[in-house]
Amino acid sequence: MTKKSQGPGIVSVLTLDRLGLTKKVVRSIFQNKEGDVKLVFFDNGSTDGTLDYLAKLKEKYPSDIDFLKSETNLGVAAGRNRVFRHVISKYGNNFKWILNLDNDCVVHKGFDTAITKCFEETGALAVCPRLIQPDNRIFYNARDGFLINLEDMELKLEYADSVSIQYDDPGVSKRGTTDVILGTSAKTPAFLDKIGFYDEGHKIGWEDFSIALKALGLKKEHFYKWKKENKHGGKKWVPLRELIDKKQTPEAVVVYEPECMITHDHPVTEEHQEYEKTRWCTKTITESTNHFQRVWGLKPIL
Repeated sequence: MTKKSQGPGIVSVLTLDRLGLTKKVVRSIFQNKEGDVKLVFFDNGSTDGTLDYLAKLKEKYPSDIDFLKSETNLGVAAGRNRVFRHVISKYGNNFKWILNLDNDCVVHKGFDTAITKCFEETGALAVCPRLIQPDNRIFYNARDGFLINLEDMELKLEYADSVSIQYDDPGVSKRGTTDVILGTSAKTPAFLDKIGFYDEGHKIGWEDFSIALKALGLKKEHFYKWKKENKHGGKKWVPLRELIDKKQTPEAVVVYEPECMITHDHPVTEEHQEYEKTRWCTKTITESTNHFQRVWGLKPIL
């Protein structure tokens, strides 16, 4: 067991319009936290009243709320990094962890206690929650983690509609190390010191893949070497963790903690679909994909 962390837990929330969802995630945090938790918002250019709401929230809870803003959409990676810099400038290393959320998330009871307990009991530097869909299916395949195709140099994570596992399936109900760092992961000050911040070459898309590979201590050269050695045994898709040398120590241990449960509360409505089309525009995703390939030698795919 590691030394008990000092300072508060920090929940970082990125916002871009969808005020109703922001109000919902705020309610869930206040209703379900059990310890000292501070909220830091970064707004990426909302025009729907979100800024007025956040200003009033700050006025009501001055010691618990901070919010930062940009007039233009800086993207996910830059937004999260702005929060990291703000938290470090305010607290130094005197905070337990930062949990990154988008505003379409809802946390469950005791999420903060589960995160803190996991860090203290495992010595991990990052914790991934049990992320579920509104219909109670698991959001991503925590069993296999990343899958890699060395024939075509591709990387993917099975999630959303490709995963039919229920949230209470025994296979996703046990704590264990993982190679995945989700957008909803919690990171310690030590993680930020050792691994660094998000790669802002990813405005939106693949920033979590990139920081996960960094935490594993991998580089582009590993994938080319594995391909040359036919380490995948001719199989098209294999779990990434099966190819990593067992003697290789990850730069940062990441633990999957099912006791921290978060719902990805994405509404399936026409308005939401139009919002996502704008946010996930082809140009932005193409630029992010090309950047990932330059850095890692792999093409990330859905």
